[in-house]
Amino acid sequence: MYKPHYNVNFSYRLTCVFLLLIFMLSGCGGSESGSPDANTADITQNNFLPYSINEQYLTLQVESGVIPEKTVGFPTINTSFNHFIGAGDVVYLQSDNDNSWQYRGRFSYQEQGENIVNLQVTLPQNGQSPQIEYTVTLTFTDNNTGDWQANVTDDVSLSGSFNLAPIMTAEKYQFKGTLDNNHEISSQITHHTYAYHVYLPENYFTSDVDYPVIFSTDGQWKYLNFSYAIETSAKDIIYVAIEEGEKGRRDTDYTLAGSENYLHFLADEMLPLIASEYRIDNTDLALEGHSYGGLLVRHALSFYADSQLFKNFISIDGSYFTEPARYMEIEDMAFANNDLSANLYLSSAKEVNEAFVTQYKEILEAREMKDLKIFFQSFNVGHIEAVRPSIKDALIKLYP
Repeated sequence: MYKPHYNVNFSYRLTCVFLLLIFMLSGCGGSESGSPDANTADITQNNFLPYSINEQYLTLQVESGVIPEKTVGFPTINTSFNHFIGAGDVVYLQSDNDNSWQYRGRFSYQEQGENIVNLQVTLPQNGQSPQIEYTVTLTFTDNNTGDWQANVTDDVSLSGSFNLAPIMTAEKYQFKGTLDNNHEISSQITHHTYAYHVYLPENYFTSDVDYPVIFSTDGQWKYLNFSYAIETSAKDIIYVAIEEGEKGRRDTDYTLAGSENYLHFLADEMLPLIASEYRIDNTDLALEGHSYGGLLVRHALSFYADSQLFKNFISIDGSYFTEPARYMEIEDMAFANNDLSANLYLSSAKEVNEAFVTQYKEILEAREMKDLKIFFQSFNVGHIEAVRPSIKDALIKLYP
């Protein structure tokens, strides 16, 4: 029978090491400062780095260095250089001197050592501006504050203190404006009842001015978020969020199955009701929609071409793959004179409808309608996630 051969010296050494470990552990057990738990607590206490910075607002106070006014791709920055970090790789930036300056780009969050991280930002080419890449080095002194430094151009270095705060959700936000909720309108045109909600800006009841209005589809999902975006963007706009009605009704009202009736409902019933209840500027009306709602906006652009009822149109990742030939026929008739005075904001989600939205934009551009101004932005996010950045961006572009 085979008998295993053991190395006696190796076994002896292994036993000694094992006994020594037991002795060391038993000797440390009575010392609070030397316990493994105490060391772990000390490390945790001194390490302030957040696990990630998604859904955060990073305010960079500039205390040293100023970007020259003529630096290509950057605005004049005086006291703050702010980053709104969205989900995934979406980052928005603006300075205190130019609230309209906003890029969509990519970022990475990389630990460099104890309490130090590099926030690497890549901003794609924007119009005539080249692609910009820079790194912000953040040194945390606690969980939310610290010092920062960045070489944002070849010859300009900025530094100062920073504050990192979670993005406030609309549900937790304390509105200064008025949320006038839970109204209903029964349409004699579509033969359906729609709930709707209204946001009124902060100074509505202390002023006598007429306000621009944004009418929005799918109000059951957007009311608070859109109202929040309007107020935190400091825009004096009345917002009317119209719910879809009974579940699934949007599939009829927002597509060619029933969109003509729905657009008549907006013009002949919804708008007169709002005009009778609130002080609105009839020359500054907008219609917004997402997905099928964006498809409705496409129809509305041609449907109201003659009346010019709406000044602004906002379409977010519209479902333009739906019956494109039929929409083209309608538009060929409506735009026969290449005459349309309106502003159209188009956005797309790279993961879903970007190809269809881009194609629609190119179709419109080929018509060469001189009074149609198109704003386009693609976001590297999903279909639903495109709504929030699109709303913020549309407010900046259409209401500077």
